[in-house]
Amino acid sequence: MREQIFKMIDNSFGGWNNTLNDVVKIITQSPDEFNHVTYEMIQSVYSTLLPLAYNLLALFFLIEFLTKSATLEVMKWEQIAKILFKTVLAKVIIENTFGFLNIIFTISSEAILKVDAVALSPGELISDVTQMIKDSVPTGPLAELAYFVSFLPDTVFMKLINVIVMVISYGRMIEIYILTAVAPLPIATFTSSSVHSIGKKFFQSYASVCLQGLFILLVTKLYGAITAGVAMNGEGWDVVGKMLITSLTTVTLLIKSGTWAKQITGAV
Repeated sequence: MREQIFKMIDNSFGGWNNTLNDVVKIITQSPDEFNHVTYEMIQSVYSTLLPLAYNLLALFFLIEFLTKSATLEVMKWEQIAKILFKTVLAKVIIENTFGFLNIIFTISSEAILKVDAVALSPGELISDVTQMIKDSVPTGPLAELAYFVSFLPDTVFMKLINVIVMVISYGRMIEIYILTAVAPLPIATFTSSSVHSIGKKFFQSYASVCLQGLFILLVTKLYGAITAGVAMNGEGWDVVGKMLITSLTTVTLLIKSGTWAKQITGAV
């Protein structure tokens, strides 16, 4: 029975170890490195939407010009120059949006890599935790059987958590692809004084999605540190219960990572 318990512990935390390492790899990759084929498709969609963005830009320029003309008795040249400047500026931003988005992603990636470099990897901490949990297994046939039964929910939740964490990480990358593809459309609103906030919100939303990777990394780092403390200070049944609570809390925090990123960037 003791060997079966050890095997179950290895399967549970060994899989979690691999999952955390995969998550760190995903959130530190650029969209091109993550999936080059998808990245090329996104570039094609982006290029396809550019003409539509230019049409929207011209439409918003016309609406802005007519609005100013209707509200002013005399249309001064300063007003016309201001509208033209905003239009030209919006056109330049549209043409270079891909580069601006890459800059935002690069800045967030550098922050993620720096945080990843200053702390132990989740894999290293989980390896220590696995051995600590094994050391906390009680002795005796009945005690081992009871421990085996009580640890089963942890095993099931760990498998479920593995799936949830990967879905969140992959979802972040897919969201980055989608936002990049449609970027020209919201940027075209910069010309209009009434809806220009759409373009501003778009950049904030994109930055929040990129920054979400930093929160995902922090949560996974903290998970390794917290579980190490639980395994080190707990014994037997106490470890089983606290590990389950820690795992569920970690999933909750990972789900909230997107909300935190939006709050910081002002996207909400």
